[in-house]
Amino acid sequence: MKCAALAAKIESGDPMAAPAGEDPGTHHNVMASNAFGPAAAGIVMGGALFTLADFACSVAANAALLAAGETERLWLTLNASINYLRATKGGLLTATAHCIKAGRTTCLYTTDITDENGVLIATIQSTGIRPI
Repeated sequence: MKCAALAAKIESGDPMAAPAGEDPGTHHNVMASNAFGPAAAGIVMGGALFTLADFACSVAANAALLAAGETERLWLTLNASINYLRATKGGLLTATAHCIKAGRTTCLYTTDITDENGVLIATIQSTGIRPI
């Protein structure tokens, strides 16, 4: 997706792409815990948590580019590492991505996933790259 298309999606009020606040490098993403169907042992699967966090990170990183006037090159995930801290069985999950460092060609973001009570479920650290 081109940055201009991403900008249109963010500005449209799409709940899956709504900036968290004034900081263009921060993003909240919300997912119903049953969005990926039933999981083994009645808990949300790790892949669903990873997808939620990776998407929040992607939107935050690319929204920051748009705020800076960049419309051609998107951040892509180069590497990501997730730590699952506890299992969750239900409710709404929120992924909040924060920019640690955004350079010319690489960036570093952390994303925390919390449940509807604010309990930390998982945290992910992602490195992004802007291909030339």
